Amino acid sequence: MLKVFTKILCLSILIGFACNESETSQISKIAEESSVSKSHGNADGGSISSRQENWSDSDNVYGLEIKEFSITVGPGQVNTGTVVVPSDYVIVGGGVQILDGNNHPNVFLTESRPDFGNNSWVASSKNHRYADSHSLLVTALGMKVCGNFDIRSGMQVFTSTSSLASHPSTSVSVPSNYSMIGGGAKVNYGSGYGNLLVSSYPSSLTTWTVESKDHYQSSQATITAYAIGINKDIYNWFDFALFSLQSYVSSGVSGASVYPNSGYLMTCPGSKITYNGNGRMMQEIFPGDELPVASTRSRDQSKGDSGYTTAYILSVKPTYCPW
Repeated sequence: MLKVFTKILCLSILIGFACNESETSQISKIAEESSVSKSHGNADGGSISSRQENWSDSDNVYGLEIKEFSITVGPGQVNTGTVVVPSDYVIVGGGVQILDGNNHPNVFLTESRPDFGNNSWVASSKNHRYADSHSLLVTALGMKVCGNFDIRSGMQVFTSTSSLASHPSTSVSVPSNYSMIGGGAKVNYGSGYGNLLVSSYPSSLTTWTVESKDHYQSSQATITAYAIGINKDIYNWFDFALFSLQSYVSSGVSGASVYPNSGYLMTCPGSKITYNGNGRMMQEIFPGDELPVASTRSRDQSKGDSGYTTAYILSVKPTYCPW
């Protein structure tokens, strides 16, 4: 499904649902936006900031909340950032953006993935072939349901690691009794020259697919795919959906952004990049400057190459409130 995007003024959305099985159709906006900056134990010593905009039904009974937490790391030639979400949230997704990426033609992503054991999102980037000092904005998406109900015990991360290759790829699927709520990728190039992220996206509602490549310089690597699953036998009041939008470019920088349909909240962005020659690599897989938009950006390096850049959103909508 394709969704034409329009501007939505929010970075985090709280949606309320009446505690009955009828789908809430009248949602009123509480005109209240707050901005918070605080430290919360991230591994890089930066601060975590969040903004939220609240939504509720007429009964003001809260159902589901997705909130964004982010840090800035760098500048450096190689950067890694980790965002730990507060303990009353559970990590469901995240992303990363190379700040001022248009002016950093030699910087690409190598990692954007969950660390479920530490309730965090981890992202990495590197310069390639040429020095290019840069900074990253790393973002984690945390979720909680009404009454601070603990859903973590019904969630699990599933992984798959490819074989060693110049252009490694792999996919991981959640079991049949799970729904996929998020996913990510990590390129494992060790001490090599560098192997760069190309795609990390939900190829279906149950499968996360990843791909990377070396570029001009031989550098074999493996790549690991991550899928966050939630047990639908236990938590059966969620409806999941997948939305995407693509763009094409003959050379240079390409970007795409997509919104979910009304009533759905983004849990995780994804990005698929194709190329026809030397290659196009990923510079952004990001929840956007305004939730619930997902944005991605790709580019070639030195020699022009054409291809498609597709942005994906995994999203969720409660069908009723079980309390």
